[in-house]
Amino acid sequence: MFQLVCDPSGVVVDTALKELLPAVIKWGNRLEHILRVLLSHILSSAQVWLFLAVIFFLMFFCCFWYISQFFSLLFSALSSSLRG
Repeated sequence: MFQLVCDPSGVVVDTALKELLPAVIKWGNRLEHILRVLLSHILSSAQVWLFLAVIFFLMFFCCFWYISQFFSLLFSALSSSLRG
């Protein structure tokens, strides 16, 4: 690093431009690919969880509706039997 500052036109800069820069670009492309794959997995996982959440919500709603209908019929039957 000291040589790079003291001699900006020397061997260090030449080596950095020829070897270090392509390596950094290649590493960046790999990192971009890894991040893209991870994001894809996260999104597909989120879609699965969203689908499961919707299914469970519908199941809960249907169960709640059937239970409310059952108690409604039960209370109406009890009230009619108590009246007459």
